[in-house]
Amino acid sequence: MSRSAISQISGARIDLSTACLLDHELDEAAEALQDVLDVPPSLRNMSLAGWLQRAKKVLLSGEWSKDAQAVYLDDSISDWLATERPGGSAGLGSD
Repeated sequence: MSRSAISQISGARIDLSTACLLDHELDEAAEALQDVLDVPPSLRNMSLAGWLQRAKKVLLSGEWSKDAQAVYLDDSISDWLATERPGGSAGLGSD
């Protein structure tokens, strides 16, 4: 699969995950994000990081702040955003 296709599919998955969070469906949100979180660092880009930052903002809302699964998902997104990319560049996002 091409880098562009992976980015488009991942972006759609992040949007789906965010919609699930807004609809109070944490399990479905986590499931939608799993493939995105598995994208290797060499295929990650700033667009995906931006989409994940928006999903993270919803996840950090008051409703999810004390939910253990939500906290784990937030940590997973943070790890994804902080992962070093090939060539030594720093992570793609910031908290």
